[in-house]
Amino acid sequence: MKHIRQADAQKHVNSPNCIVFEYGQNTNSDIATARIDGRYPEKNFALSTESEMIIYVIDGQGAITTKESEVTLQPGDVVCVDKNEPYFYQGSNLYISMHSTPAWNSQQYREIK
Repeated sequence: MKHIRQADAQKHVNSPNCIVFEYGQNTNSDIATARIDGRYPEKNFALSTESEMIIYVIDGQGAITTKESEVTLQPGDVVCVDKNEPYFYQGSNLYISMHSTPAWNSQQYREIK
């Protein structure tokens, strides 16, 4: 068992609209939380070239948009994003948990038009 306290999570300010807390990882998976207030990324789409994500909405309102669709997000919702699937968030105090398999790393992150 591994226990990671919120105080030990790594804080990343990805943009003025997005603050992420990473709770550690192993090679198989990881988990993070994000607070999004506005659009993230601020322009373009984000994608992961290696990880699939399961996103759980903890609080707030928002949407996640891919090139094919847009899903409105409310507390309790779950969204699955495939690797190489471009997306962006739009939120109003949107608080989410993101579980990535395999573990997410910055080398696999891309922003595309």
